[in-house]
Amino acid sequence: MTSDGDPIWTDLQALRCTVLPDPVRTDDGGAVRLLLVRVDSPRGELLDTAVFADLDVLGRRLLADPSIGGVVITGARPGVFVPHFSLGEIADGAEALGRPLPYPAARAAYSAVAALSRSRAVRDALLATPAAGLAELARTHQALDRLGTLPQVVVAAIDGDALAGGCELAMACDLRVMSRGEGRIGLVEVTAAIPPGAGGTQRLARAVGPVRARSMMLRALTLDADEAAAAGLVDETVVSDDLLPTAIALAADVARRSPEAVAGVKRALSGGRAWREGIAREAAGFVAAASGSRAIARIRAFAAASSPDGSRTPWRDRTWLP
Repeated sequence: MTSDGDPIWTDLQALRCTVLPDPVRTDDGGAVRLLLVRVDSPRGELLDTAVFADLDVLGRRLLADPSIGGVVITGARPGVFVPHFSLGEIADGAEALGRPLPYPAARAAYSAVAALSRSRAVRDALLATPAAGLAELARTHQALDRLGTLPQVVVAAIDGDALAGGCELAMACDLRVMSRGEGRIGLVEVTAAIPPGAGGTQRLARAVGPVRARSMMLRALTLDADEAAAAGLVDETVVSDDLLPTAIALAADVARRSPEAVAGVKRALSGGRAWREGIAREAAGFVAAASGSRAIARIRAFAAASSPDGSRTPWRDRTWLP
């Protein structure tokens, strides 16, 4: 069954969702299905707000669908995971604010919008105002945080670059499999005069430890598959042809377990006051930096040096990386 044959998925325009045909037998004799999600952004090889809007909807539907036991997220194009977010959208959102926001003002503004965005109706209304960038940021956090609290296991199958926002999406998944090759993973935003903004500072520190995470982010260091596995950032490395079968087998292995047990493990490791505080600090720092003239100029230069579909950017071709 594919998205064409299941009405629940047909309106997810930036994701291709396929329910795999062979059910997974569970420990108690039942059966669940696996969902394969391919990120297929309208911007080609770049993440954008449409992807996170669909991820938000996808997460809500999975919460209500116990027939799905596991999810595998990968790219829609051979040799590509999801490299990074469309920086042009970030600059547009920053300019819509009308002025630079110092950190205290950014913290207050983000906190207010995030609180209001708990109501989907209010959040959707904010998306049509100058605060749209803040509302999109809040929606991004909600969509990625939800992956960590779903009763289903979520596995990232990384084939190619997972840089900046692509790395943040991969880290929001429970498990990660990465193909060995030219692909790199890491948070490289500082080279565009912004810090990570979608939870990357918090997730990377949890994955590799705060000392190594700080070094990677400040120096814009990236890792290949084997380096990422050694650092604890990915769980398995394989050749490209084995990537999807390995990720699906990994998802199936966990999907056999009790969903209450899986959800209990995930819930115990996610959220909490310290996490929310860290996310709020990160978001405020991101807004404060991105709304400044230096960052906007740097981001516009990045966009000018990139192809429209994102297949060539200063991060993809390594010209802005160490």
